[in-house]
Amino acid sequence: MIYTNRNFANMYLTNKAFSKYPLWLAEYTSKKYPIIPATWKNTGFKIWQKSDNYHYKSSIDDFDVFYGEKSDLYN
Repeated sequence: MIYTNRNFANMYLTNKAFSKYPLWLAEYTSKKYPIIPATWKNTGFKIWQKSDNYHYKSSIDDFDVFYGEKSDLYN
């Protein structure tokens, strides 16, 4: 898995070979969906980190959202 933000990915992770790895995208926005880096446009992302500042005991908001099936967590 690769953890990065969109700007870094679009600048340094431009080789399509990176897209074979699942993406954990750090994009801090209040939008419904993040803007995906160009390398992962076809494969998407697995985890979206929506904020860089939240309390780990928060039960109101989940700022690290997993997109996939439970079985994907084991692959």
